[in-house]
Amino acid sequence: MPISKENYKNFYYGTGSEYYFISKFYMLGYEAYKLNPDVGYDLSVTNKAKEIYEGQEKLDFCVQVKSSIMLKENTSFWIEMENFITLINDPTAVLLLAFYEPVFKVDPKSFDYFYMLSDFPWSDDIDKEIMQQNTMDYHSMSIEERNRIFKFNDFNYEYLWMNSNQINRLNDEAYFYDISRNGKDYKALNINRDRETNDLSIINPKNKCNYGVVPEIRNLYYLVNNCRSKAELIKGKCLWEHY
Repeated sequence: MPISKENYKNFYYGTGSEYYFISKFYMLGYEAYKLNPDVGYDLSVTNKAKEIYEGQEKLDFCVQVKSSIMLKENTSFWIEMENFITLINDPTAVLLLAFYEPVFKVDPKSFDYFYMLSDFPWSDDIDKEIMQQNTMDYHSMSIEERNRIFKFNDFNYEYLWMNSNQINRLNDEAYFYDISRNGKDYKALNINRDRETNDLSIINPKNKCNYGVVPEIRNLYYLVNNCRSKAELIKGKCLWEHY
């Protein structure tokens, strides 16, 4: 799909997330490749080197990456219905939900002589206060206003992974919900992050309650390696509610 002025930044954020996870898999010792053409998945992950040199059992799964900006406490992910059906029916499927929090900073003006002599030099507290207000107004701003005000110096990344059984269980328990836009059907999932504790939870749209996720699905290590919770994770458990 061609990019445009309205969507080109989303393209780069989404592609950046895919390469972020490629790097994570490689750092863990697994091969990860970007799939082309689009077959409903973004990445293919294998353990060929570990299979050859360490005698590990063959591992091969396909990953769909969904990314979303998180400016406040909540964010949501929309998955095209056709792709969602593939995820719940493919035992090799993995869903990666990545949410990135942009780091906003003004230019430090390190070599501006008059700025350094000012009676009121810019401080992190002033910076933080102004950006908090701008963040509240983000979604009501025009693209031009966003580009002028929000200069993303860096990103703080968080993510969750889910295997096919976990996706199926959350769908059966109605955490995923149906939504349509512009004649297209989606499955959506809402995520909440407590800014004080950094705990993540999934919001049940029926009762509006938050249910905390287990720490294993916040780390790719536990997707590709054995751990004491492996059997439960494979069966579809992923929330403290599933204890």
